[in-house]
Amino acid sequence: MPDDTEGREVLADHILDLRGVEFERMKTLEGRGALILRTDLAIIGAAAALATFTIGRSPTGLHMSLWTAIGAGLALLAFVVSVVYAARVQGGTSDYKLTTDGTLNLMVGEKWGVSANEAANITSKRNVEVIQSLRPENDDRAKRLKWALRCQIAFILLLVVTSIAEIAVRF
Repeated sequence: MPDDTEGREVLADHILDLRGVEFERMKTLEGRGALILRTDLAIIGAAAALATFTIGRSPTGLHMSLWTAIGAGLALLAFVVSVVYAARVQGGTSDYKLTTDGTLNLMVGEKWGVSANEAANITSKRNVEVIQSLRPENDDRAKRLKWALRCQIAFILLLVVTSIAEIAVRF
């Protein structure tokens, strides 16, 4: 029976590529979470600076309509939720499996002289375990990232609508 090394190599390469894709996906999601977090903080900083400048210039001090207060409260709530989700995406821990020290020692010890077919099978099994443990983590990160983005959009829209409403009341 001929040794079909090409088929084994194709499968092993595919599994290894998928493992790389999942690690890259994790890094990408973390980066996007960090971007949303930084954007949220920049927007709230700019809004606070503008509010401070406006209130400081106003002869009557802080005065806002009930609708403006409600809008500002909702905007703040959306901001907090967005920051929490983004922080969980960016800083969340990944509980993924790696090849254990015992298996690594087995590979360089007892299994060192095995056939190429068996070696490819052993390493592919370990890579499949990593992929299967990374995917659910990455899927959860992606869901949290979507919620962070939705809340960020709500935060921005609420700030804009609230600002327009307040300007309309004052003029």
